[in-house]
Amino acid sequence: MKRKISLILIIMMLAVYLTACAKKNTNAEDATEPVQQMQEPGTQNEPTTADSAADNGYSTRINISINPDADILTDGEGNVIEIVCKNDDAKTAYGKLEPKGKKLDEVAKEMVEAAVSEGFLQDTKPVTVTIQDADKVGQELLDTALEAKNGIQKALSEKDLQKSPIVAEITEDEVVDDTCDLCYGKGLLVCDGCNGTTYLDGNAWTTCGKCSGEGKTTCTLCNGNGQMNCDSCGGSGLNAAESDGKCMACHGEGKMNCVRCGEGAGYQQCEDCKGEGRLGGLPCPRCGGTLWAMCNRCNGSGKRNN
Repeated sequence: MKRKISLILIIMMLAVYLTACAKKNTNAEDATEPVQQMQEPGTQNEPTTADSAADNGYSTRINISINPDADILTDGEGNVIEIVCKNDDAKTAYGKLEPKGKKLDEVAKEMVEAAVSEGFLQDTKPVTVTIQDADKVGQELLDTALEAKNGIQKALSEKDLQKSPIVAEITEDEVVDDTCDLCYGKGLLVCDGCNGTTYLDGNAWTTCGKCSGEGKTTCTLCNGNGQMNCDSCGGSGLNAAESDGKCMACHGEGKMNCVRCGEGAGYQQCEDCKGEGRLGGLPCPRCGGTLWAMCNRCNGSGKRNN
């Protein structure tokens, strides 16, 4: 009888032990799963490349080519989904950008700024904007393309690269069904009045002779000194009405910062080029400087007229 009881106790203890081991193993496996999914500290997500990009349900694909070469994918609301890097230079320039959820013009501006920062873009080098895939056609697509163009233009202006032209292109897709065979279903053409360069004669700027392209000239009020005689004391630095006999306006110096060039700069904006450093470049009368024009065959519908 005692032998039976002992055997039963041993079996029960063995069952408890095996159950505990099974739970321990299960908990250990559960605990390791999140660790495998966690990113190593200090690492960054790899930028999306043309080879790795999947169909993210984008509405429009706009290519910005400076070499770096990259596509911006946007959703139907005009928000950016991601930047697709198409070469190693693009990975270098744009790999640290965080475009998701931002507007197209903001991301286009950041891309140009990054290209300048990494040394890929200098003055006079063109920035090409290409309309590729799009759900939109005609005016809606033009508005999207202009948003990218305006972001680029703002960055070029802020980086003092106004001589870098923005060049428009449109991909020549396969014509299917009732798609317009002139604009490839986009409802837009590259403006033939300026060849997609915004200005007549292909961005035909000439350097301003008055300022030698600097956009500024020597201040005529202070002759470039940045200083002028104090209005209060006429340059004497004295004022008999004050207890110490010194002019309070100029602290007895007799001089003050020039009111025209400000802060003692000694320069003023060039009157001929209005600070641009260049002359000419009249906006194209056909597209108004927008780079693109409505397709004259389908009237912007993207559909073939029978």
